[in-house]
Amino acid sequence: MRATAGPVAPGPAPARPGSGRLARLWATRRERASELALDLLVGTGLCRVVVMRAHGVRIRLTPAAMCRYLWRDRRAYAADLAIYPRLLRPGDTVVDAGANIGLVALVAARAVGARGQVHAIEAHPVVAGYLSENVRINRAANVRVHQVALGDRPGVVRLATHPGDDSQNHVAAEGPGTTVAVVRLDELLAAVGRVDLLKVDVEGYERFVVAGARGLLPRTRMIYFEAWERHAGRYGYTVGELIGDVQREGFVVGRLAGDGFRRVGADHVAAECENLLALRDVDDFQSRTGYRLV
Repeated sequence: MRATAGPVAPGPAPARPGSGRLARLWATRRERASELALDLLVGTGLCRVVVMRAHGVRIRLTPAAMCRYLWRDRRAYAADLAIYPRLLRPGDTVVDAGANIGLVALVAARAVGARGQVHAIEAHPVVAGYLSENVRINRAANVRVHQVALGDRPGVVRLATHPGDDSQNHVAAEGPGTTVAVVRLDELLAAVGRVDLLKVDVEGYERFVVAGARGLLPRTRMIYFEAWERHAGRYGYTVGELIGDVQREGFVVGRLAGDGFRRVGADHVAAECENLLALRDVDDFQSRTGYRLV
């Protein structure tokens, strides 16, 4: 999930000539001071005593990249997060594959309420620790954390650590990283009944996660997954092939734009990083969310 800012509220009336330059200078100094404060907090470990509030949830300040974005702008990720309350209902079950520090999982947990449940899955052990801490400080009893990697077969993989941005950690044979266990979603969530939303954001490994969920997908209402040719190409497939896999499981795939859902097919090319939504029942989706087909 890439950092995005939400809508900006209208500002005050235009100031007198000359004041704009001073305002920009002041804003620049504030930004530099904020960055220095963040570097100091992270460098000394004091960041762990700071809790930020963003998007209705509490997030412990850690060295994680998502925390840095939220420190700079509490509205970061707003555009992507806004869809979850619309897609979800109280009592729903959500699977968050690639949960990172838990921002999506916690927003989803609020949407599904105490009768719902969220399975937050994060492969990297350090980041999974951040996730568990955020679940704890939010007292999110409806969130269960799983520290495993997902794939099409059980075993182990090497998870490469992306310098400076742990949200880009990905499966790779070489480079600095750590070895983690791999499980199939079918085995991990064998006891789970209906899944209302399966969110998959695993930096190009999406096709293998889907392949390991053949038993889970027939009882899944929606899949929300990241798609980018650059990331898919790491593992020798195209986004079109991933879309074809999902379509063969009985889903209609498309893109959300405003209040509309526009279908895409296996000829779709994701030249830029985007999120696609797969629907088991289009009519149910329209009735449930108010989105319209375009």
